[in-house]
Amino acid sequence: MKKIEADSVIFDLDGTMWDSLDGLTRAWDRIAGEHGYPGVFTFEAMKGLMGFTEKDIVDKYTEVFGEETGPIVSDCLDRGDGSLEEDCVVIYEGLAETLAELSSRKSLFLVSNCKTSYMDRFLDISGCRKYFTSCVCEGTYGMPKAENIMRICSDFGLKTPVYVGDTIKDEKASRKAGVQFIHANYGFGTAEAPDAVISCITQLSDVVK
Repeated sequence: MKKIEADSVIFDLDGTMWDSLDGLTRAWDRIAGEHGYPGVFTFEAMKGLMGFTEKDIVDKYTEVFGEETGPIVSDCLDRGDGSLEEDCVVIYEGLAETLAELSSRKSLFLVSNCKTSYMDRFLDISGCRKYFTSCVCEGTYGMPKAENIMRICSDFGLKTPVYVGDTIKDEKASRKAGVQFIHANYGFGTAEAPDAVISCITQLSDVVK
């Protein structure tokens, strides 16, 4: 297994630390139905939205919802993401133990393309808030993932950070930000040329030196 020299670890959320697809699908389908569009947000549709910003989702569904797209997507993000319940999500096995071990020797950060309410639900449900030095999302500064990674690196003086994510969007954001990338291949997507690959979250302790 390839080793990565890093002074810090920056994490993606969906598909890297938890799987909330079932809960999101139910919540978004219910809310879209309230607006008169039931059945739009299926499990497969939600899977394809993992890692998207609010603007990305609005652009993708403009032909479906028309002028109502912005308000519908905003409602799904505000009410759907923030109402996730513990029994509707899967925290990947060994996450807390891995974060505890890594945080004893590295600074840990969370950077995701979600809204603040969604990130807070993860931190509350997982009980892992204490392991992160800082958590930043698209809703924090209104910036996409690459820019938020760069901001974290600048704010905390990170020299050799590594980003852990599960999709090619994560890989591209990492490259744009100039940081190393570890692909979590158990998640929702693929990667082109990651610096290392893990098949479960617990392998991260052995990969990051």
